[in-house]
Amino acid sequence: MARPRRIVLYAVNGSGLGHVTRLLAVARWLRRYATFLDGGLPEILFLTSTEATGLLAEAGFPAFKLPSKTVVRHSGLDVPEYRRLARHFVWHTLGVFQPDLLVVDTFPAGSFDELFQLLDGPFRKAFIFREVKPEYGNRPIFQAARGLYDTVVAPHRAPSPNGDPLPGSAATGRPVQYCGEVLQLEREEARPRVEVRQELGLAPGVRLLFLSAGGGGDPGAEEVLTGLVEALRDDPGLHLLVGAGPLYRGRRPGGPRVTWSSEPGLARLFAACDGAISAGGYNTFHELLFFGVPTLFFAQDKIADDQQRRIATAVAAGACRQLAAPREGAAVRREVASLLQPEVGASLAAAARQFIGDNGARRCAACLLEPLYGEAAVAGAVALLSPRLVISLEQGRTPAESALLLGGLLTRLLPPGQAGALPAPAEHLREWLQARLSPGAAAEVAQVLGQAPEQEPRVALEQEFLRLLQVAGQVGLEPARLVGLVEAALKKHPLTQEPDRHPLRWATRLLAGLGGLLGTARDAAELDELLLVYRIFPRLHDCDAATALALFGELGDCWCSRGRAWRDLQQPLQALKLLHRQPGRAQLAELLAGNGR
Repeated sequence: MARPRRIVLYAVNGSGLGHVTRLLAVARWLRRYATFLDGGLPEILFLTSTEATGLLAEAGFPAFKLPSKTVVRHSGLDVPEYRRLARHFVWHTLGVFQPDLLVVDTFPAGSFDELFQLLDGPFRKAFIFREVKPEYGNRPIFQAARGLYDTVVAPHRAPSPNGDPLPGSAATGRPVQYCGEVLQLEREEARPRVEVRQELGLAPGVRLLFLSAGGGGDPGAEEVLTGLVEALRDDPGLHLLVGAGPLYRGRRPGGPRVTWSSEPGLARLFAACDGAISAGGYNTFHELLFFGVPTLFFAQDKIADDQQRRIATAVAAGACRQLAAPREGAAVRREVASLLQPEVGASLAAAARQFIGDNGARRCAACLLEPLYGEAAVAGAVALLSPRLVISLEQGRTPAESALLLGGLLTRLLPPGQAGALPAPAEHLREWLQARLSPGAAAEVAQVLGQAPEQEPRVALEQEFLRLLQVAGQVGLEPARLVGLVEAALKKHPLTQEPDRHPLRWATRLLAGLGGLLGTARDAAELDELLLVYRIFPRLHDCDAATALALFGELGDCWCSRGRAWRDLQQPLQALKLLHRQPGRAQLAELLAGNGR
């Protein structure tokens, strides 16, 4: 058996969570696509220095960890010695693991310039080229390292013809693929506004204001967050939700209308927020705009990240406002009062959703996997695996359980070779175009494509797949047995017997029939009998899937109406298979009439 596909995501950075959060968003889609394409889970690990490894563990990704530069600085560890140890740790990990793909974010030479010695290795190399300050991106070492990557993907929309390209992007001659902004959550993962407000105990009319200074590791995070809380907590019309970040270690001033949280993934709550004050770091910035939260942004000073430029671009598009003095209480209160005016908030929210129309994590993952699987195979996975489908599939399940359903069920039902021939749904065409257009042009495209007919076969398949999962959960059928049921169905009702030979419509009819079959079981004992008899049920040579499954259900109804149980069908069906080399509906009709015993 071939070993699973191996992928390493390199997220060694300084004080923030930007790299690891962005790579985590991409890793989730890498895992989904690779599971579908290979029929089983890939081996994905993070090589990281983040102090928030719980974020990775919660998502089911192992982390091989270096101490962060912040911890090293505070501990008094000799910095040259730390750098030497870190280089060897990276070299040894990659040498032993031998990945098929190495993905590096923002710093192409590595945090310690240690990747130069590895970028000629026998594996694919991909660089996620987040926009950096020109003085950093134009450094010779940055450009030399960038030129050694097989794939370069920018987590931004493509610049307009008159816009500024990424720093030094033409220097190496290596093409840059623009995937659009990468976010850790899809809109389908947002929690309902009413539910969040009830959980926080908010009275009617109280406004929820989100406060953030990034991941919490910035040296000025404590001063800014505590200052904002102290400036606003006495306003009876506000409730402050403080997203301190997993790296935050400072003071937490409280109050009856103040909720502090260090949990990751607070973007799930953004549908309940009436406004926000936030630093302009890549992740929180784009998440707030994506979910349409009217926001006052302030810039933090970073080595490579130009937050001021990022904020100014969105301000020019009317998508947010800038908070010039986050440490001045009077100015903060004045700006918040203006932000929460209904007409101001509505205008900012609409422009924000237009500015960040969709999540580029899927496109980024697809670009990274194309050299491993080929463009056609990856396109099939992208066309089939919508956010709604995979999120519903993963809900309440471990990565292994989700992989069993995705790789063990969907891959068997619709192999990647067949999926690759599917036309891309309008939503994927919309996303592909929006990543390459200005906000105004993207809005026009979205309006036109929103009127286009959906790809009915794909949508119908998704609906029946989710319905089957729901019915299986209701009757207590665990994933492994569900996969076994589908495997049996594939043998009994092959695509070659379908009148139109259309793989999606065939798969949809198969799932619908199996869902109806499971729904007839009244208890666990009857379900066990039903599944046993279905395994004995023969392949009918003159029936398509829908007809054969309907006949099986009719046979069960007829048998039960005579006061017999499902198990009483075992002997008649086995006799039918022994007496007829290729049984068909005529032979089954005899059994239904009671003459086939």
